[in-house]
Formats: sequence, structure tokens, C-alpha cells
Amino acid sequence: MRDQLYPVRVDNASRTAVLDTEGNTVPGTIEALSAENRVTRGKISRLSKRESGKTYGSMVVYLTKRSDAERLLEGYYFDLGGESVTTHVFEPRTGPIHCFNCQETGHKAYSCKKRRTCGNWKCRMRNRAIMLESLRILQLKARKRDVVQQSLMNDVDLKGFAALAISEPYARNIDGKVMTSPMGNRNWTNMIPTSACDASWPIRSMLWIRTVLQLADREVMVVSVYVEGKNDEALISAMGKLSDVIDRFRDGTGRRTDVILAGGFNRHDLLWGGDEVSSRRQGEGQPIVDLMSDLGLCNLLPRRTKTWQVRDKESTIDLVLVSSELADEMTSCVIHPTEHGSDHRAVQTTFDIEVPERTFSQRLPLRNAPWITIAARPPPYAKRWWTKDLTRLRRTYTYWRNQARTQRRAGQSRPDLERQAKEAAKEYHDNIRRQKNAHWDDFVADETNIWKAAKYLKSGTDAIDDKVPPLRRTDGSTAKGKGEQAEELLSTFFPLLPARIEAEGERPQRAAVAMPDLTLGEIEEKVMAAKPWKAPGEDGLPTAVWKKLWHVVKYRVVAILTHRFEKAWCPTNGGQPRSSG
Repeated sequence: MRDQLYPVRVDNASRTAVLDTEGNTVPGTIEALSAENRVTRGKISRLSKRESGKTYGSMVVYLTKRSDAERLLEGYYFDLGGESVTTHVFEPRTGPIHCFNCQETGHKAYSCKKRRTCGNWKCRMRNRAIMLESLRILQLKARKRDVVQQSLMNDVDLKGFAALAISEPYARNIDGKVMTSPMGNRNWTNMIPTSACDASWPIRSMLWIRTVLQLADREVMVVSVYVEGKNDEALISAMGKLSDVIDRFRDGTGRRTDVILAGGFNRHDLLWGGDEVSSRRQGEGQPIVDLMSDLGLCNLLPRRTKTWQVRDKESTIDLVLVSSELADEMTSCVIHPTEHGSDHRAVQTTFDIEVPERTFSQRLPLRNAPWITIAARPPPYAKRWWTKDLTRLRRTYTYWRNQARTQRRAGQSRPDLERQAKEAAKEYHDNIRRQKNAHWDDFVADETNIWKAAKYLKSGTDAIDDKVPPLRRTDGSTAKGKGEQAEELLSTFFPLLPARIEAEGERPQRAAVAMPDLTLGEIEEKVMAAKPWKAPGEDGLPTAVWKKLWHVVKYRVVAILTHRFEKAWCPTNGGQPRSSG
């Protein structure tokens, strides 16, 4: 059991009186300080960091007697190398309890039942970036320019946005199919209208979705809007279709429903354009105002925010209309600072809504697998017991031997090199013998190799009796020679027939079903004909893996399938290898 130690903190202690230049305690320091202060000291610990280089600092003196500690604290001084320093009560500071399993505080790892988390801060920041803390929408009018759309889709600052609403995107009608620029993106999923007009520009708005906009207790509908300018019929038709879509959306679910209409409405009004709107243009956006009034929508973009600008002209013709409940959770609706080359400004809207975490299923990079290393075989001239360690030892021995030989030929004998070469040769040869004997012991220990091992033994010696027992008769004698052994085996395994054999009579027989045996060539033909990178089955391995490893597993696969057919066993889930056709 440990002795009780009483710590006392000593301030303004000289570093040179306790530690040497390398930061270690000077020998004899504890005995000298014990005699100088008339105490029995156990150990000394410096509180200041050794690499800090401070000349004076604090340290802790551990005493073995309680009376000595009380005397030093009452006197408030301590003699250290001819200097008097002050003493205080030492209060150890204990940090929070850290769990190295979930990287949280308050408990230990052995009692933690949470999911294991990487302790590297880079991993935690990377995983934290996947969680979108707020719902963010960006809208932009691309003016049917592919460079604007390409610039927008390759902006790394938009990785935290949930949806991109694009008006007048760059899209072409090629062979009856709508082609956008780009056609796809690894971080976004495009959503285009189901019906396209037969014109140069088949669609006038589209969405790029990064995550599913479906929350636990409500649903959000995001619509990318484009209304043709100076066309009253198009405006009325668009407002009517939006009203019908929103009514169907709200009637089709019993939960809370929120609506976001973002895009280019191409209309002026005092409600969003401010007092600068001329009287001639006032009233052209009345259908939009009526839609807002009927459906309870609010415009989040601040009044007089300019969204379009050409030379010295500017106006507000882009809007962000949302339901009143969602407007209460809006945190910002401002112009995005990045320009992409359009005459319209991008508008970003942020809501105080937590978006569910995006989960990604991890896939094995099978294309990058070291197939050459997996398919590597030992050379035909190498023994089975040879290992890479023996090759490494051989190279080491060759290196030292060449070094010693070079010096010897130059007339400069180096005994150290000669000794090193001999030691390397001895280690190399000893390992060869050891590995060979170990391989032979493992080979003989396998019961299936006992008859093969007997072939390696020399004939005419007694050593064969140690591995293969002799053939003995029932009377205890030993059969000698091949003739006697054959006679004994024949009489044992094929005894004489009885003198009288009763007839068994006729028995019902069923005609055998013609079933040709499954051959290796048939299975291999199906494996090689299958598509290599098609979606894998329940085992998670595509056919390419079976093709690469076929020279290793082909006999096992044939044995498994043959055994299934012989036993007439078929799994209920069709659990056959996908590569078998």
C-alpha cells in the first residue's frame, strides 16, 4: 500500500536550482532540500512546462509527514538553493471526464453505449458538414446561358443549400429529349417539367435538389417559377396553375404543408418594387397580389431590393413567396454575393429549419483493388515453404557479402564487414532450416497427407513403420510382400459368397431421370458472360470480383453447386451466386 503524501505548492521557484539544462531533476536535489528545510520529502514535480524556458515557476513538493506540510504552510516560506520562496495549498485541477468512444464528456468509454465516433477533429468536421443546420434555397435567372448555369453548379459555396430554383435555364430539345447543361451532377438531382413545348427552349424553369425536402411533422413544396414578361394571358394562366397545384398539395396530406414560390415573375408593383415604380407600370402584378391574398403567401425579399440590372437601369422583378407559417421561421432573404454572369442577381433565402442528415451508403472501391497482387502466384521454381522473409534475409546477406568482398578486393580488409556477412549468412541459413522443418511438421500433421508423405520416405528403412502401420492378419502375424498383402486385403474386403443365395424377387423400379452432370466449363461460361459491373446481389460483390478470383474459387463453386443438385436442395431466397447465370 502506498504511503500518504502531502503536497505543498511552492511559487517563484528557480528553475536552475531544481532542473538541469535538459529539464531533468538534478541528482541530490531532494536530499539537499530535505536537509535545508528539515523535512522528509518524497518527490518534486514542476508545474510549469519544461519546454517553456521560464527562469522562475511553480512546483509541488510532496512530503511524507503531515506536520511538515502544516509547518511550511503556516510559515509561508520555503528555502530553495539559498533563496526564500512562498508556499501555498496545492489544489489539483482535474479536467472533465472524457469518453474516447463517443468523444463526449461526463462518462467513461467502458460504460458508453453510444455510437463510436472518430476522435480526429478533421473527421468530426467532415461529418458535421453533412448535417445541414438550416434550410437554404437559392434562385437565379440564367438567361438561357450555359456558362451561367455551369458556373452556378460548380460553386462550392452552395454545398450547404437544399435546392436551386433556376429560371430560364439552358436547355435544348434533342431527339425529343430535354438536354440541360449540365445533364447531371454528383451533388445535385435535376427536376424538370414533365411536359415540354416544341420550341428552341423547351422548358423555362427547373430545380436542382440536393436533399429530400420532407420533414418529420410537415412537408415543403418548392416551385421554380417563370412568367413571360408583357403577356397578361401567360400571367393569369401561371397564377391559376399555381393555385390549383397548391390546393391539391394541401388537400392531399393531413400534416402541415409549406409552400415556397421562387423565380422570375417579371412584373412591377409598389408592394415589392417600392415608390420608384412608375404609375404606368403599377397594377400589372395584380394577379400575383391576388394569389398572395387567396393563399396566404408573403414576399420575403425586402422591399426595393434590386434583382435585375442592365447598365444604369434596375428593377425588382424576382420574388420569393412563402406561406405565412414558414415566413415566421425565415432568418434571412438577401442577394447572394457571388456573381455568375447573369443580368439577374441570385437570391438566397434561409429558414430556421433543421434538415435531416444525409446518409451515404459506403461502397467498396473494387475498381481500385490490387487484383494483380491478389492473383499473384509463387514462381514454379520456388518451394511451397519459401516465404518473403527468407527473400528479405537473402538480400540482406547478399548486401553484406558484396560489401565485404568489395573491400577485400580493394586490399582493405574490414573485419567488421566480414563478421556482419557471416552473421547474416548464419541467420539466413538457420531460418531456411527452421521454416522447412515447420512446413514439414504442418504438412504431416494433416491426416489427408499421410499417404503422400509416405512416398517421400526412403524405401528399405524402418522409418516407414513410424508413419504407415504394417498390415497384420487376424492371427497377429504381419503380411510381407505385395502378394501376401494383396491376398489379405482381398479376403478382408471381398469375402467369399455364401453357399446358398436366396432370390430377392422382382421389386418395383422407377425409371431414372436423365440429368447430365454440371461441368466446370458450363459454370465458367456463364460467369464470364455476365456483365462485370452490374448491381451486386445480397453478397455485395459484383460479377467482376468473381471473374478476377475465378482461378482461385472455381473448384469450390463447382463443388457447392454439385452438392446442391445432388441433395436436391434449393434455398428459398434463391441464394445462388449471381455469377452462375
